[in-house]
Amino acid sequence: MTVMKLLRVAPAARLTDEAVTAPAVTEEIMRAGNSGKPLTRPEVPYLVAAGAFLVVGALIGIALDDGTREYTPPDGVTIFALVYIVAQAIERALEPLSHFFGVTNKSENAPSGATQTVITKSQAVKARDKAMQLDDREEAAAKAAWWQEIADQIRRNTATLWAVASMIGMIFSGWLGLLLLHAVKAPNAPRWLDIIITGVIIGGGTKPLHDLISNIQAAKEKKQNPKEASGTSAS
Repeated sequence: MTVMKLLRVAPAARLTDEAVTAPAVTEEIMRAGNSGKPLTRPEVPYLVAAGAFLVVGALIGIALDDGTREYTPPDGVTIFALVYIVAQAIERALEPLSHFFGVTNKSENAPSGATQTVITKSQAVKARDKAMQLDDREEAAAKAAWWQEIADQIRRNTATLWAVASMIGMIFSGWLGLLLLHAVKAPNAPRWLDIIITGVIIGGGTKPLHDLISNIQAAKEKKQNPKEASGTSAS
Protein backbone atom coordinates (compact mmCIF):
# COMPACT_ATOMS: atom_id res chain seq x y z
CA MET A 1 0.00 0.00 0.00
CA THR A 2 1.49 3.33 -0.95
CA VAL A 3 1.91 6.29 1.34
CA MET A 4 -0.23 8.53 -0.89
CA LYS A 5 -3.21 6.17 -0.52
CA LEU A 6 -2.85 6.07 3.23
CA LEU A 7 -2.36 9.77 3.70
CA ARG A 8 -5.52 10.63 1.79
CA VAL A 9 -7.33 9.10 4.78
CA ALA A 10 -5.34 11.22 7.25
CA PRO A 11 -5.26 14.85 5.96
CA ALA A 12 -2.92 16.03 8.71
CA ALA A 13 -0.25 13.70 7.41
CA ARG A 14 -0.79 13.86 3.64
CA LEU A 15 2.17 14.35 1.33
CA THR A 16 2.18 17.50 -0.73
CA ASP A 17 5.65 17.35 -2.18
CA GLU A 18 7.46 14.37 -3.66
CA ALA A 19 5.68 11.02 -3.57
CA VAL A 20 7.51 8.46 -1.48
CA THR A 21 7.13 4.70 -1.21
CA ALA A 22 6.97 3.70 2.45
CA PRO A 23 6.71 0.59 4.57
CA ALA A 24 3.23 -0.82 5.08
CA VAL A 25 1.61 1.65 7.47
CA THR A 26 -1.95 0.71 8.34
CA GLU A 27 -4.75 3.26 8.46
CA GLU A 28 -5.41 2.40 12.10
CA ILE A 29 -2.07 3.67 13.31
CA MET A 30 -1.92 6.73 11.03
CA ARG A 31 -2.61 9.73 13.24
CA ALA A 32 -2.19 13.50 13.38
CA GLY A 33 1.29 14.82 13.88
CA ASN A 34 0.33 16.86 16.95
CA SER A 35 2.89 19.51 16.10
CA GLY A 36 0.95 22.21 17.92
CA LYS A 37 1.13 24.49 14.89
CA PRO A 38 -1.94 26.46 13.69
CA LEU A 39 -1.60 24.91 10.19
CA THR A 40 -4.57 26.83 8.72
CA ARG A 41 -2.83 30.22 8.86
CA PRO A 42 0.65 31.72 9.16
CA GLU A 43 2.10 31.90 12.65
CA VAL A 44 1.64 35.16 14.55
CA PRO A 45 5.15 36.57 13.94
CA TYR A 46 4.60 36.23 10.20
CA LEU A 47 1.19 37.90 10.36
CA VAL A 48 2.71 40.81 12.29
CA ALA A 49 5.62 41.02 9.86
CA ALA A 50 3.25 41.02 6.87
CA GLY A 51 1.29 43.92 8.36
CA ALA A 52 4.52 45.80 9.06
CA PHE A 53 5.76 45.32 5.49
CA LEU A 54 2.50 46.70 4.11
CA VAL A 55 2.55 49.74 6.38
CA VAL A 56 6.22 50.50 5.62
CA GLY A 57 5.63 50.12 1.88
CA ALA A 58 2.62 52.45 1.97
CA LEU A 59 4.48 55.11 3.97
CA ILE A 60 7.57 55.06 1.75
CA GLY A 61 5.55 54.93 -1.48
CA ILE A 62 3.38 57.88 -0.43
CA ALA A 63 6.43 59.83 0.75
CA LEU A 64 8.14 59.34 -2.64
CA ASP A 65 5.11 60.64 -4.52
CA ASP A 66 5.49 64.33 -5.45
CA GLY A 67 1.79 64.76 -6.17
CA THR A 68 2.23 65.40 -9.89
CA ARG A 69 4.29 62.57 -11.39
CA GLU A 70 2.24 60.06 -13.35
CA TYR A 71 3.58 57.44 -15.71
CA THR A 72 2.25 57.83 -19.24
CA PRO A 73 3.05 54.89 -21.52
CA PRO A 74 4.14 55.53 -25.12
CA ASP A 75 1.79 54.88 -28.02
CA GLY A 76 1.00 51.23 -28.48
CA VAL A 77 1.93 50.34 -24.91
CA THR A 78 -0.39 50.15 -21.90
CA ILE A 79 0.44 50.93 -18.29
CA PHE A 80 -0.01 47.24 -17.56
CA ALA A 81 3.21 46.54 -19.46
CA LEU A 82 5.29 48.39 -16.88
CA VAL A 83 3.25 46.94 -14.03
CA TYR A 84 3.93 43.45 -15.38
CA ILE A 85 7.65 44.16 -15.77
CA VAL A 86 7.91 45.44 -12.20
CA ALA A 87 5.96 42.44 -10.86
CA GLN A 88 8.16 40.04 -12.82
CA ALA A 89 11.34 41.70 -11.55
CA ILE A 90 10.13 41.53 -7.93
CA GLU A 91 9.16 37.87 -8.29
CA ARG A 92 12.55 36.93 -9.65
CA ALA A 93 14.35 38.97 -6.97
CA LEU A 94 12.38 37.35 -4.14
CA GLU A 95 12.56 33.81 -5.51
CA PRO A 96 15.86 32.95 -3.75
CA LEU A 97 14.48 34.44 -0.53
CA SER A 98 11.50 32.10 -0.59
CA HIS A 99 13.81 29.17 0.30
CA PHE A 100 14.74 30.84 3.59
CA PHE A 101 11.56 32.77 4.36
CA GLY A 102 8.81 30.99 6.27
CA VAL A 103 10.84 28.81 8.64
CA THR A 104 9.30 27.61 11.88
CA ASN A 105 10.62 26.74 15.32
CA LYS A 106 10.66 23.19 16.62
CA SER A 107 7.73 22.50 18.95
CA GLU A 108 8.15 20.92 22.37
CA ASN A 109 6.63 17.57 21.35
CA ALA A 110 9.04 17.06 18.46
CA PRO A 111 9.93 13.42 17.77
CA SER A 112 13.37 12.06 18.40
CA GLY A 113 15.80 13.00 15.67
CA ALA A 114 14.43 16.53 15.28
CA THR A 115 17.60 18.32 16.30
CA GLN A 116 17.02 21.60 14.45
CA THR A 117 15.78 24.55 16.49
CA VAL A 118 14.73 26.42 13.37
CA ILE A 119 13.37 24.21 10.58
CA THR A 120 13.28 25.03 6.87
CA LYS A 121 10.92 23.49 4.33
CA SER A 122 13.65 21.39 2.70
CA GLN A 123 14.68 20.00 6.09
CA ALA A 124 11.08 19.12 6.93
CA VAL A 125 10.48 17.37 3.61
CA LYS A 126 13.71 15.36 3.84
CA ALA A 127 13.01 14.34 7.45
CA ARG A 128 9.44 13.34 6.55
CA ASP A 129 10.60 11.16 3.67
CA LYS A 130 13.27 9.57 5.87
CA ALA A 131 10.72 8.86 8.62
CA MET A 132 8.51 6.96 6.18
CA GLN A 133 11.31 4.45 5.63
CA LEU A 134 11.46 3.35 9.27
CA ASP A 135 10.77 -0.33 9.90
CA ASP A 136 8.48 0.38 12.85
CA ARG A 137 5.18 1.24 11.17
CA GLU A 138 3.72 3.17 14.08
CA GLU A 139 6.86 5.20 14.60
CA ALA A 140 7.07 5.87 10.87
CA ALA A 141 3.49 7.13 10.74
CA ALA A 142 3.85 9.34 13.81
CA LYS A 143 7.12 10.94 12.76
CA ALA A 144 6.07 11.43 9.14
CA ALA A 145 2.81 13.05 10.25
CA TRP A 146 4.68 15.45 12.54
CA TRP A 147 7.16 16.45 9.85
CA GLN A 148 4.36 16.88 7.30
CA GLU A 149 2.57 19.31 9.62
CA ILE A 150 5.81 21.26 9.98
CA ALA A 151 6.14 21.41 6.18
CA ASP A 152 2.51 22.58 5.88
CA GLN A 153 3.08 25.31 8.47
CA ILE A 154 6.21 26.52 6.71
CA ARG A 155 4.20 26.74 3.49
CA ARG A 156 1.62 28.90 5.26
CA ASN A 157 4.33 31.12 6.68
CA THR A 158 6.00 31.50 3.29
CA ALA A 159 2.71 32.72 1.81
CA THR A 160 3.21 36.03 3.64
CA LEU A 161 6.08 36.78 1.25
CA TRP A 162 3.46 38.53 -0.91
CA ALA A 163 3.53 41.35 1.67
CA VAL A 164 7.22 41.94 0.93
CA ALA A 165 6.44 42.05 -2.80
CA SER A 166 3.57 44.47 -2.14
CA MET A 167 5.84 46.71 -0.08
CA ILE A 168 8.31 46.92 -2.96
CA GLY A 169 5.43 47.44 -5.39
CA MET A 170 4.13 50.40 -3.39
CA ILE A 171 7.59 51.96 -3.35
CA PHE A 172 7.87 51.60 -7.13
CA SER A 173 4.35 52.96 -7.56
CA GLY A 174 5.10 56.14 -5.62
CA TRP A 175 8.54 56.58 -7.14
CA LEU A 176 7.50 56.07 -10.78
CA GLY A 177 4.02 57.56 -10.58
CA LEU A 178 2.64 54.17 -11.51
CA LEU A 179 -1.04 54.69 -10.73
CA LEU A 180 -3.48 52.11 -12.05
CA LEU A 181 -6.66 53.76 -10.75
CA HIS A 182 -5.73 57.00 -12.47
CA ALA A 183 -4.87 55.10 -15.63
CA VAL A 184 -8.37 53.62 -15.83
CA LYS A 185 -9.92 57.00 -14.93
CA ALA A 186 -11.31 55.92 -11.57
CA PRO A 187 -13.36 58.89 -10.31
CA ASN A 188 -11.97 60.85 -7.36
CA ALA A 189 -9.35 58.23 -6.48
CA PRO A 190 -6.80 59.80 -4.10
CA ARG A 191 -3.19 59.26 -5.08
CA TRP A 192 -2.25 57.68 -1.76
CA LEU A 193 -4.95 55.03 -2.22
CA ASP A 194 -3.85 54.46 -5.80
CA ILE A 195 -0.27 53.87 -4.66
CA ILE A 196 -1.40 51.27 -2.11
CA ILE A 197 -3.74 49.46 -4.50
CA THR A 198 -1.22 49.45 -7.33
CA GLY A 199 1.46 48.10 -4.99
CA VAL A 200 -0.79 45.30 -3.74
CA ILE A 201 -1.67 44.37 -7.33
CA ILE A 202 2.02 44.24 -8.21
CA GLY A 203 2.67 42.17 -5.09
CA GLY A 204 0.07 39.66 -6.20
CA GLY A 205 2.47 38.44 -8.87
CA THR A 206 2.48 38.03 -12.62
CA LYS A 207 -0.12 35.25 -12.87
CA PRO A 208 -3.09 37.36 -11.70
CA LEU A 209 -1.77 40.28 -13.75
CA HIS A 210 -1.53 38.12 -16.86
CA ASP A 211 -5.12 36.96 -16.37
CA LEU A 212 -6.30 40.53 -15.78
CA ILE A 213 -4.54 41.84 -18.90
CA SER A 214 -5.91 38.98 -20.99
CA ASN A 215 -9.46 39.66 -19.79
CA ILE A 216 -9.14 43.38 -20.47
CA GLN A 217 -7.76 42.70 -23.95
CA ALA A 218 -10.54 40.21 -24.70
CA ALA A 219 -13.19 42.68 -23.52
CA LYS A 220 -11.63 45.43 -25.64
CA GLU A 221 -11.60 43.24 -28.76
CA LYS A 222 -15.18 42.16 -28.14
CA LYS A 223 -16.26 45.77 -27.84
CA GLN A 224 -14.47 46.75 -31.04
CA ASN A 225 -15.59 43.70 -33.05
CA PRO A 226 -18.67 42.24 -31.31
CA LYS A 227 -19.66 40.00 -34.22
CA GLU A 228 -16.17 38.58 -34.73
CA ALA A 229 -15.77 37.98 -30.99
CA SER A 230 -19.08 36.10 -30.89
CA GLY A 231 -18.04 33.90 -33.82
CA THR A 232 -20.49 35.35 -36.34
CA SER A 233 -19.55 37.12 -39.53
CA ALA A 234 -20.71 40.60 -40.40
CA SER A 235 -23.41 40.82 -43.04
